[in-house]
Parts: sequence; structure tokens; C-alpha cells
Amino acid sequence: MATPNWIPVARDYDRDHEKLALEKSSATSHPLLLNRPKPTVTVSEKSIGGSSGKSPVKPASSASADPLADPLSGAIRDPLSDPLAGGSSAPIIDDPLSGAFNSRAGQVETKTQAIENVRQAALELHESNLNSPWQAKKLQIRKDYTITGNITLNSSAISEFAGSGVEDGSSTRRVDKYDKRLANLEKRDATADEKIEMSQKEYESHVHRLTNDLSKAWAKDERVGSLKIAIQLAKLLGDTNMPSFYPSIFVIVTDALDKFGEMVYSRLFSRAEDALNTAANLPAGSKKKLKLSSQFTCQDVPMLARDTCRNWFYKVSCIRELLPRIYIEIALMKCYRFLTDNELPSIITRIGSIIRGLGDPLVNSYARLYLVVIANDVMHSIPNTSGIPTNAAALSMFQDLMFSFPMIKDPSNVAELERKKLPLKSYHFVMSPVIEWMLKYISPSNVTGSSSGSSVTGSNKELFQNVLQLYRDHSNESVVLKHIIDSFDASYYAHAATGMVTLIKASEPTCFSTVDLLTSLGRQFAIFPPPEESRLIVLNDVWKVVSKSQELSSYVKCTAAWLDVVQKYYSEREMIVLLGHFSGRVTAATPEQLDTVMPLIEGLLTSLIGQSSTFGTAVLTSEHLLKILDVFKGPKKVQLCKVSEYLTDCMSVRYTNSLSLSLSR
Repeated sequence: MATPNWIPVARDYDRDHEKLALEKSSATSHPLLLNRPKPTVTVSEKSIGGSSGKSPVKPASSASADPLADPLSGAIRDPLSDPLAGGSSAPIIDDPLSGAFNSRAGQVETKTQAIENVRQAALELHESNLNSPWQAKKLQIRKDYTITGNITLNSSAISEFAGSGVEDGSSTRRVDKYDKRLANLEKRDATADEKIEMSQKEYESHVHRLTNDLSKAWAKDERVGSLKIAIQLAKLLGDTNMPSFYPSIFVIVTDALDKFGEMVYSRLFSRAEDALNTAANLPAGSKKKLKLSSQFTCQDVPMLARDTCRNWFYKVSCIRELLPRIYIEIALMKCYRFLTDNELPSIITRIGSIIRGLGDPLVNSYARLYLVVIANDVMHSIPNTSGIPTNAAALSMFQDLMFSFPMIKDPSNVAELERKKLPLKSYHFVMSPVIEWMLKYISPSNVTGSSSGSSVTGSNKELFQNVLQLYRDHSNESVVLKHIIDSFDASYYAHAATGMVTLIKASEPTCFSTVDLLTSLGRQFAIFPPPEESRLIVLNDVWKVVSKSQELSSYVKCTAAWLDVVQKYYSEREMIVLLGHFSGRVTAATPEQLDTVMPLIEGLLTSLIGQSSTFGTAVLTSEHLLKILDVFKGPKKVQLCKVSEYLTDCMSVRYTNSLSLSLSR
């Protein structure tokens, strides 16, 4: 077979390239962006129909003209739609990168939303703590302020009705009554220096017995006898031989006085309704019983009920001893509604001025607290027509408290505390509930009744500045500053976060250490963070103090508070650094030390793992977190490890998708 003779054909590659090249145009958008405008092909009429008389051919659709479009999708835009259905549906873009893009956008939104949700939850918890009822705090006081052993009291405080010091209001005076009163006074003077020892349970039983006697005397219509028992109860608050137990005594006694005040108020209310239903007040032929409105004013109260109310306050004014007279008038403060509508603020101010006559710092502080608690309840329960904010009484009493606070360090008071073997630190702990609840009632969340909606001194910021200035001028103790931080959220001082840290470091540690104050500050900054430019400075200043703490429990609490701040508003780098320091401190602790803080560490890890969506997998997979998990033993460790592993796997998938998107770009 003959071999063919191949002859190569000459080819002009430049001409072929120009012939096959598509029409070029400037790009107006990235080809991989979603919802980009589809390129259109402009087809001239000449190329289709020319100059012939044939009808022009319609241009191809934009989808078929797109070189990147799916050639099989021209007929069926939606693979799930009916191919025989008429009309065209909206095109569905099936971009393989859009899933990763949307996943990343959802991740950013989830992180922001998670931080905001946690912040809102913390803010609601803070407001809930500020608005917690006094009844709940009383239970906590009974739990925190207990003693072991016996209580040493003056016998005059325990003896029944000795020198009750109340006039019975009768117009006649008999000699034997004076003789009996004189005998009681002589007996009290003779036994004034005698001491009685009893256990805490016996003391509480004695108070409960007096309370029961009060109820029985009231049920028998023995009004003067009931008042005498109330006086006897109030006198118990004048004994400060056991300061560490005084807050519990205060709670037990004021519960009985509150009950007495309610009985008198109910009695006056029923007397007012009875007077309304007398024949003189009822319309002719009316059989309907009239009732006194719960929002009544003094003008709605019949004269008979008002006279009865005045008689009660006359009896109170006849009490010779100052302390019982103050406490019983405070207990009956709600009854002033029957006499006046607008004079309650001036009455509160008058009683506050009288309290200044009590010489013992502990006694006058708790008397102010009782006035603030009752005044707050009364001001919130009646129509406030005076326009004075409800925190005016609390602010006034806090000012008096700060003015008298230096008395705690007076040499005579210090010598008395040394005699009672009570350290000054413990004495400040006894004063803590007074400061805490006064500041809670001062805080803007408790303010109502002002015509402008602002606080007693103007704006809420000015109120905070006034309170802080009182602290600077009259006290430098940490017990006051801690409750200021707890009562006012960080929105008032976040802009000056470094100044607040400096103020904390300059405070004198008492029953709360500097680390305890920084813990409270961290909890507030988790809700309202410092400005971004000062966050690293604040964190470095705080951690220089926290890292030197020798008390493990305070260190763990402070670390937990600031880890919450860091994971919301700082980067992973700061998070890992803090975890590294914390893991080193925990692993170096002895088993005995760890036993006391294991619940705190568990709470820290639970919070950290539960908010893992706010940071990356580098934190959950860090060696520091693994070291902390190694502290736990048995089922608890297995449980925490499983949760951590599950969240790490979930986050790895999410971050892998984000990484793929970054590489594709």
C-alpha cells in the first residue's frame, strides 16, 4: 500500500484567535458575587436578518448568552418546577460558595447576638438584685450573722416590762401607780449592771414569746399593754454587747415591730370604715356599706378615726427612752396617712434628725436603716403628691451615716471593740447590710415620684457623683466602695475605668479585700465595658493586683468575673493568657485548698463552655483549659470533657467552612 504524502496546511493563528474570541467589555462586578447582573449579548439586526425581508430573529436569552451559565438550565430554571408549565419563574442561583458565605455571616451574627444576650441577662440579674425584697435580705442576714456559745446581755433588756416608760393617758393619777413606777425604776437602777447569759436559741425564743404576748394582748383589746410589749422589744436593740449578732437581733425585733405597726394600721382603717357607716354619714334609706378606698387621702378619713390616730402618736411621744420612741414611731409611720397627705417627707426628716442623738455607731446606723426601709415602703404604697423622689430619705440617711462613719475609728469605740474582742474588720462586716440597703434604695432603679423622672439631686450621673464624693470625703473603707459599685452600674463610670481601678487600689481593705472590689467591678464591666482604647490598660492594672492575691477563693471569683469580660470584649490572645495564669495557679494549689473552691471552678468552666460561641476553638482546645479540667475527678470530669469536646467539634466544622471561604477568595 502506498504511503500517503502529507502536506501541512499553512495556518494564521493570529487570525484564528481574533475570529474565535468573544466580544469583550469592562467588568462592572465580580463574577462570583451573589445577585450580580447577568451579561447580555447585543445582537445586531444585520447579523440576524440583514436587509432581507425576513422577520428578524429574536435574540437569545441572557442566560444562554452567559458563558458561565449552566447550558442545561435554559429550559428549566427550577429543577423542581413543572417543565410543561407556562411562564418563567425567577431564576434560582446555585452558587457553591454562597453557603459558606452565608454560614460566615450567620456566625458573626450569632457571636454578636450571643454577647448581647449574655449582657442583657447580666443586666436583668443586676436590676433584679437591686430590686430584691427586704424580706429576702432578712433571711440572708439571719443566716450570715450567727454566733456560737452564749449571748451576754444586760438584765434590764430582758426583764419583763421593767420601766416601760409609757404614760397610759388617763386623767387621774393614783399614788399606788406612782409607787409602783418608782419601785420599777429603783429595781432597774439596782440591776442595770447585771449581765445575763443565754444561747442564741434561748434569745430567739424570748423574742418570739414577747411577740406572742403582743398578739394576745392585742386580741384582748389591751392597747396600752400591747404598746408596753412593743417598747420592751425595741429596748432589745439598745444592747450591743454582742455586735456580731446584732443584725440578727435587728431582724427578729423589727419583724415584731412591723407586725405591731400593721395591727395599729388595720385597727385605724376599720375604725374609719365604721365611722363612715354611722347613721350620720349614711344617706337616708341607704343599706349599702361604705368602704374606705385603698388610695384614700386624709380628707376621706372621718374625724373619729383621725382622733384615734392622734391618740396613738401621743402615746408614742410619751415614751421616755429615746430608742424605743424612735423605733415605734417608725413602725407606725404608715398610720400618718390618716392625718396628712404631704407632710410625710418632713416627718421622715424629723425622725432622722432625732436618730443623730443615738451615740453608739452600730445602734444609730441600724435605726437609720429601719427608717429607710419603712419610709421606702410607705412612699411606694401611697400616692406621692409632694413631688419628692422616693430615694430622698435614703440619700439623707446615707449622708448622716457617712458623717458619723469616722466614729467607728474613734479611740473610745476602738477600745470598746477590743474589750469585746471584736476586730475592726468584723465590725465593718456587721455594718455592711446598712450600707448595702441604703445604697440600693438610693440607686436610680428605685427612684419614683419625681416630676422630672430624675434623682433627688438632678440627673442620675450627678447622684452617683454625690455618693462617690461622700465616700471620698468621709470614708476610704472598701466596704462602702464595694456597695457603691454594686448599686450603680458601670454606665456611670465606664468612661473613667482607669480612675475607678485607681480608687479601688487606694481604698482601705476592711471586710472586703481589694480583689473583692475588683470582682464587683468585673461583673459591672461585663454589662457596660470600658472604652476600647483603655481596655488593655484596665486589664493590665487589674491583673497586677489579682495575680498577687494569696486567698484562692477570692482569686477564683475575680478570675471568673474578668474572664467573662475578656471573652466578650477582648481577643483570644488575652483570653488564653488569663487561662494560662489561672491554670497555673489552680494546678499549684493543694488538695485542701481546691476542696473549698471546686464549686467556683466548676461554675467558671460551665460559664466558659456555655459561652463558647463568643470565641474560637483555640480556647477550648488550649492546654490551659485541659489542665483546669484535670483538676476534676470522676464523673464530673467526664461530663465537662464531653461538653467541651462536643462544642469543639461543632465549632471546628463552622470554622472550617469559614476557612474554606477565606481560601477561595
